[in-house]
Amino acid sequence: MQHHRNAGVDPALRRANTPPPAGNVHGLGPVDALRVDLQPGQMPWLAAEIEIVRYYLEDELEHVRARYYEPEAARKRRRQDARDAEEELERRAYQIQALAMIRDQLPISAAATAVAIAGPWGEAAGQSSPEHERRAEPTAVAGPAALMTILIGGAMRHAAEALGEALSGPAFDVDEYTESGRGWAAGDLPRVTSATADKLRVLAAAVHAFTDTYLHVLAHQAYGFDPEYDPVYADELEVAAGGRGAAPDAAGGAGAPAGNS
Repeated sequence: MQHHRNAGVDPALRRANTPPPAGNVHGLGPVDALRVDLQPGQMPWLAAEIEIVRYYLEDELEHVRARYYEPEAARKRRRQDARDAEEELERRAYQIQALAMIRDQLPISAAATAVAIAGPWGEAAGQSSPEHERRAEPTAVAGPAALMTILIGGAMRHAAEALGEALSGPAFDVDEYTESGRGWAAGDLPRVTSATADKLRVLAAAVHAFTDTYLHVLAHQAYGFDPEYDPVYADELEVAAGGRGAAPDAAGGAGAPAGNS
């Protein structure tokens, strides 16, 4: 395979790159899809993130449709713009469909999601635990690698923001009337119920889990089996093995890549 690049020189001994530690993310290198094992506390935040991304995608889709379905005369004057809009229309529509396919894998209702991501203070803390908190085992969720990376990163940030906001309130006002030297007066301290404490712990655990998951996602996709090897063809191993990969064309370049089957 590509012997001409060594020109009679014995290749240096190399070893495969050490894979990242096993975690809750499955897939090595640039892949089409990732499978992520979510802890129960992560599910509502991923479900909420899907709805956020879906909202923005649907808004963008409406703008693309407006450009695509413009008067025929205007489209003829801008044929390339029309073709670009058609491709964008198909791309956005599939992204929305992929989001729905990912959401279908999450065994948590919209109502339970709303309860789970609500702040720990006030009436929301006293509501009954959603069904995801009664699950003990992780839930495997698969989706396109790029989209899953965006969703995991967004869910992590929103959960972290919620935790920071929850820990900052009810606020303590420090002023000249606060006798901080002798401790806080009983009426100044927030009332922490067992439900409030449980929600804070679940939220903190979700942030921790998402941080770990996000780091695993990035580590797996950055993996290279042999980082010192620069293949001429993306599917060079298949070509060498006589597989279904594309053969080089007459000009010495790579032919059309084989489609997925």
